[in-house]
Amino acid sequence: MAAKAHNEKRKLHCAPTAYTVDKAMAKEMQKMLDQTQAATDPTKRAAAYKDCQENFYEAPAGTSDKDVRDKNLATDAWYAKKSKYDFK
Repeated sequence: MAAKAHNEKRKLHCAPTAYTVDKAMAKEMQKMLDQTQAATDPTKRAAAYKDCQENFYEAPAGTSDKDVRDKNLATDAWYAKKSKYDFK
């Protein structure tokens, strides 16, 4: 659901390709993030994950994990910063 919402926003700005999700890689990255609760050191990752980018979203206090997932809150917060991007 989040990838779909993200790609819909990218289409508004003529992004040439859609993002896809590698579920195995996402699970591995999430496991690393859960252990550190902070950005991970790319030099300490398995080779397959060394080029992964990390984005953090902190939901407002009292927001459930389900709401973050189901309501695309992270995507909406990311897109709200569009005025700071150079789309050229």
